[in-house]
Amino acid sequence: MKYFAKIRDIYVEKNSAHKEIQQFALEQDATLLNSDEEKDNFIEKFRYEIKQANIRNKRCKNIEIKIWEVFAEEDISLSVEGNFSMLIYKVKNEF
Repeated sequence: MKYFAKIRDIYVEKNSAHKEIQQFALEQDATLLNSDEEKDNFIEKFRYEIKQANIRNKRCKNIEIKIWEVFAEEDISLSVEGNFSMLIYKVKNEF
């Protein structure tokens, strides 16, 4: 199964950790994921980058990522509150 990751909302960053994660999210915007494994790796990559940003920016409040299934469990939402939200859409058609 294929997926397409696209930023839905983006906000003004609050601190250096948020700025770092927002930049990472922008670099990942509009990414095609060619399998369930790539989708899982993509999500894990976000978790890893957020963990590293929290370590590098100890003076900032820890960033937490929220991940949940939406639209009858076909799509996935990734978000960092006050920073960005991204949807990972299940590709339904190809031309």
